[in-house]
Amino acid sequence: MAGQKLIALFGSILLCAAPVCAQEYSGKPIQPYAPPYEEDASAVPALDAAAGRAYPAYYGYNTPIDPRRQTAIYNAQTAPQSTAAPAYYNAQPAPPAAVPTPAVTAAYLQQPAAPPNYRSYATSAYEAQPVPPQLPPPPQPRYQYRAAASSPPQAADERPLLAMSPPEPDMGLETRPGINVGLQGFYYKYREPNPVDVMENGGMGGFTADGTVTFGPGYFATLDARYALGDLSYRGSGTARDKFNDLWEVRGLVGKDFIFPRYSLSPYTGIGFRDLYDDNRGLTTTGAFGYRRINQIYYLPIGIEPRMPFDSKSRFTSLLEYDVLLHGSQTSHLEDGNAGDPRVENQQNSGFGIKANVMYETGWWSIGPYVNYWNIDRSQVKTVRDNNATTCASVGASAPCAASFVEPKNNTYELGLQVKFHFF
Repeated sequence: MAGQKLIALFGSILLCAAPVCAQEYSGKPIQPYAPPYEEDASAVPALDAAAGRAYPAYYGYNTPIDPRRQTAIYNAQTAPQSTAAPAYYNAQPAPPAAVPTPAVTAAYLQQPAAPPNYRSYATSAYEAQPVPPQLPPPPQPRYQYRAAASSPPQAADERPLLAMSPPEPDMGLETRPGINVGLQGFYYKYREPNPVDVMENGGMGGFTADGTVTFGPGYFATLDARYALGDLSYRGSGTARDKFNDLWEVRGLVGKDFIFPRYSLSPYTGIGFRDLYDDNRGLTTTGAFGYRRINQIYYLPIGIEPRMPFDSKSRFTSLLEYDVLLHGSQTSHLEDGNAGDPRVENQQNSGFGIKANVMYETGWWSIGPYVNYWNIDRSQVKTVRDNNATTCASVGASAPCAASFVEPKNNTYELGLQVKFHFF
């Protein structure tokens, strides 16, 4: 009898070799490890391939079990091959080892399954760790920019100063439309060779302006004007200094461009008007009195502008013009001498003028020398009633008398430098 009990005890020990069984037969209660748990956490069972164990997945209020006590009794799964503990110890059928999903695990652990959209947690070897959150995609730019075909644009503050200035336009050989504003400085000389050698000369300066429009096949129309002033010196019946003079001139022109491979020619014509004011009031060094003179002429300009390229951004432009005097008048305010002489107006209907210049021209400015010349013939004789006794005595009469006046032949020179700035 004692031998049978000894054999039964030895067989039970062989059949229950696991540590849990040893505790179960020893009558001591099993104390599972109780590390902190997570409420509403789902874990995927991790397989320790080296040890041949499947660690449990915990969901809800389950606590992980010490892996040293890991058997099928505690994780409610099929016992691994290395473990002899059957699945009947927990009174539940063993789940398939190949379906370690949270829902299957929760079913065997008698816990509710996680909602479908509930984020699961990855399980490390012994405890659950949260999955790092997925970073959101980078924000897209609010506006899309299309790069230029030639090169990517630069920021405004990174561009060089010259790049922000408008580029020089390519220079052709045609007449350019637009507006030019310029300055002139020149030497002025007026002379009457006979009967008394009279001369006025000095420096003058002023400004110019012109506007041009183009139309049709190479046609253009231009309106230009200028104004100049200065103090001149007088020499004739004595001398005098600082005599104020000014002049202004306006012209309307039409012409046509003829373009050739290496140059162009632009003939033109139109109408012009010039007004010259000469204030010689006062006495000269010999006691002769001076007076105001106003000269006005209308003329027909006939000219041509040849052009030649210098490079792609500049060119040489020249002008040669012949002016035909159409009508002129010379008004002499002899009454300024307070000697009884009247105001006399003489008609000038014969004469000519010449204009010439050479300009170096770029897209925005031009500069060059110029010359203007006028040759006016002797005027018609004008007879007026004169109350100056001296004047009447010179013709053998007493005052008042009929006195005749004439404006002698004269010529005018201008030699100067001009600069112009182009707009539009």
